[in-house]
Amino acid sequence: MRTIALGLTVFGLAAAASAEDIQKLKRTTKAHKELKVSGHASFGVNTCGSRQLPKIDLNIPPKGGTVCTRQGVARLETTWLGKNQHCIGKTVSGVFVIYVSFAGFIGLDTMQYTVRGEQSRTRTYETEIRVEADEATAPGARSAPSQPQKAGPMPACPALVS
Repeated sequence: MRTIALGLTVFGLAAAASAEDIQKLKRTTKAHKELKVSGHASFGVNTCGSRQLPKIDLNIPPKGGTVCTRQGVARLETTWLGKNQHCIGKTVSGVFVIYVSFAGFIGLDTMQYTVRGEQSRTRTYETEIRVEADEATAPGARSAPSQPQKAGPMPACPALVS
């Protein structure tokens, strides 16, 4: 796997978040392009080594697209609650939340999801995604279905086709 320089939100063993602690994210993408909304990982406090991947539940699905998860590797840029600072800059395995708008959707989309880490630690994210028009769609781009997604466990993304 290639390394992607993208910040991951990290669950350290000492990290804790209140259920009322909702993180707000704002992202912008072009129509029908894959967008990495955020990344999440779980690792040991002293080793920075990856552990079991967090579970992600979709609370409020997007109306103008679909969302899924994909495993990947990234360079760590931030951690939960500022703990595990010694892990910043290290490459860790995690899971990315991926958004793709429906083919004809342009405008503002929103969604909410909850990430569940080790020892029942959770964090909820409300995401606002601005989808802008794009004249050219990348060759071989996958088409997202135009049926609304349902709340529940976030599905894995289809395999990448090269």
